[in-house]
Amino acid sequence: MCVFRTTTMPLHFRRCSDITAEGGATMASPLVHRRWRRRHLLLLLFAAVFFHSLPAVCQAKVCPACGSAAVPYPLSTAADCGNPKYKIRCNTISQSLFFDSANGTAYPIISISPESQRLVIRPSPLVAGACVTEDLPTAGLRLDQTLPFNITQSNTIFYLNCTERILSSPLNCSANSPCKAYVNATALRASWTGCSAYRSFVGLEPDSTPVAQWEQKLGVEIQWATPREPICNAQSDCEAGANATCRADPADEGGVSRCFCNSGLRWDPFNGTCASRELFLLSPSSLSLSLSLSLSLSPY
Repeated sequence: MCVFRTTTMPLHFRRCSDITAEGGATMASPLVHRRWRRRHLLLLLFAAVFFHSLPAVCQAKVCPACGSAAVPYPLSTAADCGNPKYKIRCNTISQSLFFDSANGTAYPIISISPESQRLVIRPSPLVAGACVTEDLPTAGLRLDQTLPFNITQSNTIFYLNCTERILSSPLNCSANSPCKAYVNATALRASWTGCSAYRSFVGLEPDSTPVAQWEQKLGVEIQWATPREPICNAQSDCEAGANATCRADPADEGGVSRCFCNSGLRWDPFNGTCASRELFLLSPSSLSLSLSLSLSLSPY
């Protein structure tokens, strides 16, 4: 059971004009200004260090790194960490991460961005001496539509070695068609009757990017949906213990129960926590920003 306990002392800040010198003067001397600024900075520094050392409230178990690659929540490499619906795989031999498609093909993960909830995989290479991708036998890249992943609009897709049937069919190349802007999808298909190869580039601007630099953008970007509270069958399934309660999800008609945060706490989907609102308001990042602003604005 994870419980957040802390005691805080109120920090009182006053305007410089409110500080009175001996005799009740309303204008502060330069010395008083300097002392006030130093005290302000010291208090901010203390607060930043103090809150940085506080544990998050009931943080979900984050999966260990795979080699040098971190596995941020909700991505999961094992049943006992992360969110199992967001499954990726750690190859313990090569110490590298892979994304397994619905049809069994494994794609190396190039990068992960937890802030944007996206990852980039390396697409299947071309077979040596042929215009055919290696994942042609499994019909290309196909995602499991029951899982919270989809291919993003940031990909520019080129289909290669297409049959006459595809080339002779009416092509919609209007501004709203996939020819111009690839829509969110769950598959990049390859087949002998359609197109037997494809290339995908992330964030490519074909009109302004030299062809020699296209290889640097090779990849397929996949995004994941924001995770909801964990599913539970009993109260013991909620690692948050006293901070979360296993109860029926009113938004799910299938009778699913979830670990809902108790009163005064809120679900943080990016860290998998039930965290206090005060902890968010006094997070180390916000205190660090305040401290840096104070330092940059202080003339002393």
